[in-house]
Amino acid sequence: MQIELSKKQYRDLVEFLDTANYIYGYAGDVVDDKKYKKKSDDLDGLISHVLESAKDFDSEDLVDEFDGRKFVDEEISEKHLDMIFEYDEYIAWEKIVEMLTRRDFVRKYGIEKIRKMSDHERIEKEGEIEDKYWEEVDEHGLERMEIKDDEK
Repeated sequence: MQIELSKKQYRDLVEFLDTANYIYGYAGDVVDDKKYKKKSDDLDGLISHVLESAKDFDSEDLVDEFDGRKFVDEEISEKHLDMIFEYDEYIAWEKIVEMLTRRDFVRKYGIEKIRKMSDHERIEKEGEIEDKYWEEVDEHGLERMEIKDDEK
């Protein structure tokens, strides 16, 4: 079987594979689960195989070689990492706001009262709290977030 790709599609494919490989490679290094390491190794082989066709797509600039194995050029790969880091930062803020919103929502209304709310009411009231946190994050980042001492 042969798959026809345009030059742009080929370059996008390399970017997607490189991005996926970073994620699986990182997970393979830090998560105690061999499936991520296996996926990372599989992706290394797949990327090397795909890069064998770089010349056919006038994309040799994507390729470096070491010990006979092809891999994505470091400068190109760093551009992909920039996108991953932007995504990671967004997700971190998303999780912080989500957890603080849930905590404060439960503190303010209590579980029993929340269970009695309609979906619309719950979404509206939770959204008001969430909006306050997004406003804080957008204006001040971590500057005003602190752990309070319980000292009296």
